Amino acid sequence: LASIYCKAKLLAAKRLIVLALITRRSAAVGPVIRCEPCDAGARLLCKPLPKDCTERVRETGCGCCMTCALAFGQPCGVYTGRCGSGMACQQQPGETKPLQALLRNQVICTSNTGQEKVKCVPKHSNVKYFL
Repeated sequence: LASIYCKAKLLAAKRLIVLALITRRSAAVGPVIRCEPCDAGARLLCKPLPKDCTERVRETGCGCCMTCALAFGQPCGVYTGRCGSGMACQQQPGETKPLQALLRNQVICTSNTGQEKVKCVPKHSNVKYFL
């Protein structure tokens, strides 16, 4: 599962790199998206967290607002928020297409006790590796 998770993250990185390259080369696509600074003014626009939020994490992407971490048993994947402390996004037993499950947020937050820490490090540092 660790290697599948890394492959899913690398696939998402590939897509972002390709999109960035296309955006830079094509005026029709528009300007490159840049994140606004997370200053006090930006944080004033953040929605309040629900009172039952047990763990706060930063929103994905450019977000500077906080959001609730995903709890045990909640669906997760490449494009969701992070699971809470001590948990990892893991496939369900018998999953026949684990990569698609990760990309479609069809895996769940479960305890990561006994799991090895996963490092997603590409074999090549060259950008061509991702393309």
